[in-house]
Amino acid sequence: MNHLRVILNPIYCAQSQPIQPIDFIKRWSFCHDLSQVIIYLERAAHAHCDDHEGRLHALKTAQGYLFNKHISECINLSLRRTHDSILYDSPLFQKMRASPFPMMAEAIAKEWGLSNHLKEVVFYITVYKNFYPLFPYMRPVFLKQALKHLQREISAKEQIISISTD
Repeated sequence: MNHLRVILNPIYCAQSQPIQPIDFIKRWSFCHDLSQVIIYLERAAHAHCDDHEGRLHALKTAQGYLFNKHISECINLSLRRTHDSILYDSPLFQKMRASPFPMMAEAIAKEWGLSNHLKEVVFYITVYKNFYPLFPYMRPVFLKQALKHLQREISAKEQIISISTD
């Protein structure tokens, strides 16, 4: 599948259709763990407005799947694991930020009503999926960044719950 063609001309933009998680998963050919992350992010975004516990549960479930994928990548590349700073020091990262990937994450975030942190999770998952054949040593780095943003979102939801129960 030509992912760049899908990014530059997504079907939902041409047809004004909502972005369904299953369509997003099929177009990007995500593995089971990353598919579950996308499904639970969408569930967290569409949970009932007052159901903060339901949103938190969906986010923590997504975190579990993302953590499992991160651990498996670390094990697979344990001998060639790099420092996290390579992502930020690399011109590749700056090029990715200027690529169509942020537009895909922006479109998903807008459609599903995702926060900035969850938009970043979608960004890093799509970058992981597209660039991992070229840069296998960076796979754990992309997933770790997604985990970091997901943890920040979970912390924000936990604060909302603690404030509302006081």
